[in-house]
Amino acid sequence: RRTAATLMVAAETPHTVIQAQLGHADIRTTLNLYAQAPEEAHEASVLRMEEVLNPAPEAKEKEA
Repeated sequence: RRTAATLMVAAETPHTVIQAQLGHADIRTTLNLYAQAPEEAHEASVLRMEEVLNPAPEAKEKEA
């Protein structure tokens, strides 16, 4: 069940769909106990934040 939930999270399946697939009445059960973010998601999040905080020079030129 954890593997299935985690794979659905990795596939960007809406949390409410994962909840329904697992048959949970409360979304907190799904998110707290079953659905784990894969390491790649953490790494991608860090990269997105770096891009937001430190835009590439060509991105700055396009804004001007």
